[in-house]
Parts: sequence; C-alpha cells; structure tokens
Amino acid sequence: MDTLVLIGYIGLIAWIGSRFGKDQHNPEDYFLGGRKIPGWAIVPSPLSEHLAGASRAALNAW
Repeated sequence: MDTLVLIGYIGLIAWIGSRFGKDQHNPEDYFLGGRKIPGWAIVPSPLSEHLAGASRAALNAW
C-alpha cells in the first residue's frame, strides 16, 4: 500500500511539472514567473517570513 501511494505521488508531481513547466524557457521565467505575477500575490510571502522570524526572535528573548 505504501509503495502504491509513493508511486502515485511521484506520478502526480511529474504530471504537474510537465503540465505547468511548459512556459518556462529561461531562468527568468522560472525565478520571476516571467514577471507576470501581481504585487498583491508576492507581498504575503516575504511578509510572513519576516513575521515568523520576528516571532522566533521574540520567543528566544522571552
């Protein structure tokens, strides 16, 4: 059963990669999304990273 789940998972990841990776032709497309991602979709990632780091630092001082 575990082997079937693992094979299914690897197959799903390979399918997703082949399906959505067709538009990537150079490193800029990969790392910057072809500069098509809106700012409102980018901001939450660094913001949440900053808040997580600040909370860890606060816990160490507490």
